[in-house]
Amino acid sequence: MQYNETNAASEVSWIIVVRRHVGQRIHSNVILNSNYIIGLVDGEGSFTLYIRDPDVPKKVKRRVKIKPRFYIKLIEKDKKILYKLKDFFGCGNVYFQRDKRLNHQNCYRYEIANRKDLENVIIPFFKKHKL
Repeated sequence: MQYNETNAASEVSWIIVVRRHVGQRIHSNVILNSNYIIGLVDGEGSFTLYIRDPDVPKKVKRRVKIKPRFYIKLIEKDKKILYKLKDFFGCGNVYFQRDKRLNHQNCYRYEIANRKDLENVIIPFFKKHKL
């Protein structure tokens, strides 16, 4: 059976995680491999640059410090996927994100903001596995 971003959220029965240094099997609801990750990022991920001037109050819109970030945001019931991504890449953090808007759910966000991790892990992964 092939898996893509259409059924990527939570419809598979096993996962095989290949860590960078040690191979390990984990039972779960998804298959975490490069194709799954590409599909997930294509649908739910973001590469973002935050630009600000640390000497200017946050109310000002023009800023000069650049902070790159990579993140994937999923609803609360799929948070295990984000922790598995953290294990897969070996970097980043998972954060809870409350959403009080009508018709929205609380989410979890896997985020990598460390430049070295972005340069040495995330960028090479996406150069090798195209979106």
